[in-house]
Amino acid sequence: FDTPFLDIRSRVGTVGEGGLLSLAFPANYASSGHFYVFYTDLSGASVISRFVRSSTNPFLADETSEKKLLSIVPPSPHHKGGTIAFSPRTVSTFGRTGMTR
Repeated sequence: FDTPFLDIRSRVGTVGEGGLLSLAFPANYASSGHFYVFYTDLSGASVISRFVRSSTNPFLADETSEKKLLSIVPPSPHHKGGTIAFSPRTVSTFGRTGMTR
């Protein structure tokens, strides 16, 4: 494929340890089309967003569908990282490191 599934480079900050940190597809992705992304934005905030698969091409995301669920400005610009995952019961789980003072 020449086109990436999701291209949000214009929203993602890559200074220091920032960037696209995690992406997760819940168990019901096939029917809902929702998936979740954890990234550092251009201001340095840690963001968790929900996106939706494109309605016209199942191999692409709808980049305009972003719904920001959480945005946190960390106390330090260092040690950004973490993950988004789902349990077998599809309950979302968010793990984060580097948020201590």
